[in-house]
Amino acid sequence: TNHSWSRVAETHGVRIEMRAYNRILAISGEVIVVQAGCLLKDVVKALALVGRCLESLPILLEQTVGGMISTGSHGTSLHSGTTSDAV
Repeated sequence: TNHSWSRVAETHGVRIEMRAYNRILAISGEVIVVQAGCLLKDVVKALALVGRCLESLPILLEQTVGGMISTGSHGTSLHSGTTSDAV
């Protein structure tokens, strides 16, 4: 989404675009398997259908799971850590 307060993802070199890898592959118990380009909003919707949710939920739901993990996105709880802690 190019939404970041820092320049951590900015590059003058090669940037790998993962948006085509956007599938939810499986949900089983407390595990969801998704591809890196899957949007967080789609993960949230899929988990809600089975009565589950992420422990740490960033406010920006338009980001990809890969981007969210690589930048250390997190929710507002001091107890949940970053989303990448769940990977």
